[in-house]
Amino acid sequence: MAIQKVLMLGNPDLRKQSTEIIDFGQPLAKIIKDLKDTLLYLQIEKKIGRALAAPQIGYLKKVIYYNSNDEEIIMVNPEIIWQSKKMFEIWDSCYSFDAAFFVKVCRYWQIKVKYQTRRGEL
Repeated sequence: MAIQKVLMLGNPDLRKQSTEIIDFGQPLAKIIKDLKDTLLYLQIEKKIGRALAAPQIGYLKKVIYYNSNDEEIIMVNPEIIWQSKKMFEIWDSCYSFDAAFFVKVCRYWQIKVKYQTRRGEL
């Protein structure tokens, strides 16, 4: 297992611009494995959470790993291409807050996301 340390709020790397994945080979496979191993560990340890982004574990790349109810989604170079006007408020947490507290955030009711698979397919 390759469990990585999650960068905490205040770490300047969390504010840096991530770059797109252009090499869909071994470097991407390592990022995905680290995201998966780290998220699955945190879900057991913290008992919450559905997703983890590569910058949260120190990779400034556009990759998100989602796992909830045995559904796994890997989004490479994700881009929100549409969002509804309707929004809602929800209490949410983040591993970069150490999942220690929840904050009230506004979310779009619906979004459409364009992304590539781990093989580069749209």
